[in-house]
Amino acid sequence: MTRKGDRVVSQHIMTVLDENKGYAMRFSEIYKTLLKRDMFHYQGPISQNLQFLIEQGEIVRVQTDTRPRYGIPATREDGTRYIVVKGSGVKDETVELEK
Repeated sequence: MTRKGDRVVSQHIMTVLDENKGYAMRFSEIYKTLLKRDMFHYQGPISQNLQFLIEQGEIVRVQTDTRPRYGIPATREDGTRYIVVKGSGVKDETVELEK
């Protein structure tokens, strides 16, 4: 039985983003992936939990030219963090993040 404060939605979001570690996903991609896995949550709680995870430092938000994207950053051997944003064209964009 779940209790208040368990943050089940956050756990589900982290499961989806962990499988795509290093790649940023749009809100709609996260929402649709959760639906496909029978983890139905309304958009409000998903949005609130994304903000919670950003504040906790678990995920990052990258503002692209059209919409924000969310993801777990990957780390290089030298300690720098980055995330890959899939472009609408042929080429993907690598965004360097601050430590």
